Amino acid sequence: MSVRRRLLSYGLLALLLAAGYLALRGHPWTGSAHLHTVMEAVATLLALIIGALALVRYYSRKSNTFLVIGTGFLGTGLLDGYHALVTSEWLSQRLPSELASLIPWSWMASRFFLASAMLLSWWAWRREAKLGEAGRLDERSVYLTTATAALLSFLFFAFVPLPPAHYQASLPNPFHRPQELVPALLFLFALVGYLKKGEWKSDSSEHWMVLSLIVSFVSQAVFMSSSSQLFDLEFDLAHLLKKASYICVLTGLMISMSSTYRRVENEIETRTAAEAKVERLAFFDELTGLENRRSLQARIDQALAASKRHGWYGALLFLDLDNFKNINDSLGYSAGDALLQQAANRLASQIRSEDTVARYGGDEFVILLSEVADKPENARDKCWKIAEKVLASLGEPYRLGGHSYHVTPSIGIVLFPEATGTGEDLLKHADMAMYRSKHEGRNALRFYDPQMHKSAQRRLALEEELRSAIDRLELRLYFQPQFDLQTGRPSGAEVLMRWLHPERGVVGPSDLISLAEASGLILPIGEWVIGQVAMYLRHWEQKGLLTDIRTVSVNLSPVQFRDPHLVDTILQTLTRRGVDPCLITFELTESAVMEDVKSTLKRMRALKEAGVRLSLDDFGTGYSSLAYLKQLPLDELKIDRCFIRSIGYNQQDAAIVEAIVNLAQHLNLDAVAEGIETADQLEFLQRIDCGFGQGYHLKEPIDADEFEAFISRQSESYGIRHTRIV
Repeated sequence: MSVRRRLLSYGLLALLLAAGYLALRGHPWTGSAHLHTVMEAVATLLALIIGALALVRYYSRKSNTFLVIGTGFLGTGLLDGYHALVTSEWLSQRLPSELASLIPWSWMASRFFLASAMLLSWWAWRREAKLGEAGRLDERSVYLTTATAALLSFLFFAFVPLPPAHYQASLPNPFHRPQELVPALLFLFALVGYLKKGEWKSDSSEHWMVLSLIVSFVSQAVFMSSSSQLFDLEFDLAHLLKKASYICVLTGLMISMSSTYRRVENEIETRTAAEAKVERLAFFDELTGLENRRSLQARIDQALAASKRHGWYGALLFLDLDNFKNINDSLGYSAGDALLQQAANRLASQIRSEDTVARYGGDEFVILLSEVADKPENARDKCWKIAEKVLASLGEPYRLGGHSYHVTPSIGIVLFPEATGTGEDLLKHADMAMYRSKHEGRNALRFYDPQMHKSAQRRLALEEELRSAIDRLELRLYFQPQFDLQTGRPSGAEVLMRWLHPERGVVGPSDLISLAEASGLILPIGEWVIGQVAMYLRHWEQKGLLTDIRTVSVNLSPVQFRDPHLVDTILQTLTRRGVDPCLITFELTESAVMEDVKSTLKRMRALKEAGVRLSLDDFGTGYSSLAYLKQLPLDELKIDRCFIRSIGYNQQDAAIVEAIVNLAQHLNLDAVAEGIETADQLEFLQRIDCGFGQGYHLKEPIDADEFEAFISRQSESYGIRHTRIV
């Protein structure tokens, strides 16, 4: 109901009551003591019910208003009960006052008590609204005050003779009972207070409270004050209106309690839904709806225990989507999420009802197969067939944004209880098998082999030992000389790093770099390499040994190349050592360059502006585009050894090498052949005018001291050995 309608209802109620009074006054009605007793008995019951409900409301909400209303109506109920009982002959004979005085004065006591309580309830609300919790009334004080007031009223009526209650009305005083205006005035003040309170505009219970105060005021100020004798029409109508006002208060309380109940019910439903959501999030993946890692771990433990108890074999399939990062990078995370949801649906459709599929994290999924077979060989066969179905299903095209995309999985499988250990151990074993399938070409299946675990442990131990290898001076730089293939003279070298492990022997560059990347040490090790090379170059330059040296090449791993501080690190190192940047060539692999061409161009140009040379390593083995090649600020192309190895007997490889050399010449780039192992290979490269080369046929990698001695000798034998072949 709108505010305007409620205001209209208040005015209309007051007008109807006034009109009713004007229409009915003077009517020759005579009630009875019996009717009065019945009406007051009803009033007593209503007042006690209201008081009890108001206190229940108070204890659920702790509001001063309901505390005062509750105690006020309980006291009023007691006084109403007393007012009903005074009509009995037994009680009236034992009181010092006449019945004609007892009935109206006990009425007024009850009304005065309630009017005071209603006014105090507004005051208590105002106090609490202003002071907060500090403004709350003390419950015991309120109860004690109410009980004391009611008791004093009873004692007053029991021992004090009462004066007549009715007076002769006259023009200056039209009221037969002017004393009734005192509680009427209190009701009016309470009405004004509740209207100023303003909660009636939106709170239905407050709206009914205002209606009750209007009825109470009119019944007191108009009807009862004009009653000329006991049980006349005005007297009985005032009693009837009192019940109506009680019913208004009761209605408001019921509405308030109902709204509170609904609010509490909604809060409970909301809390229950939130708890259910929290519980679901705790055990299920929000994106795919599959069970999550936590739930999976519990199910694995249960399946493992059941497998050991009943002797059945189960399996874990650990899946990872190959090259999923490319989908996120090229199409965005929303497309990646859509692909994961499609993959989850496909996985769920491939398993039995007793099996479990879970999202382990990112683009990783795990399938738990329970009770596959009672023999390990049968379990292997069934798991292999299921995994092949999963492999085929996930390999189907995915529809994303109206286009089809292919993503394949790599799957690792472990049987239990064949593989011993906890559920967490089984997951590690399946993860190892999955990475083996990735390492062996992706889109493949691999069963776990205990040898994988031993290999992983060895690798982990190596990673830990690598962390202190620099401090223990176990890392060494080797230099494989590069030669001008047309003159046979040394032109530079490629820097190779080796780890001289005290127990395991020499760890070569390829294993060392993969270890460094896996352990997160590639950046500090790479920075150490650049610093060492700069130190050697400065030393050799001061000794005048770099006159004929074109450059020294240093490999940059993809992780180093993506480092935002790479250029600053190189510049600071070379400046600190006082080395000319053009003496260093940084070799980049095709895969690193083509991963993000836009960012690659930005980094490469920054390196070129720093003055260093850039080389594209292993050219021809990747997927570099010729359109992008002409944009890259390169200085040389390195021809991969896989082409050089077979140029003596494979015409296709020979043609590829010759084409790369011609391409480099037309792009004004140096062509460097690596992996020259035979004289025939050298002769072919010289014949097609390949500029530079390196390999064991020319010179094996040597340490820094040997390289210094080598370039200082400028041995005549090398010049003769590598003269141009015409």
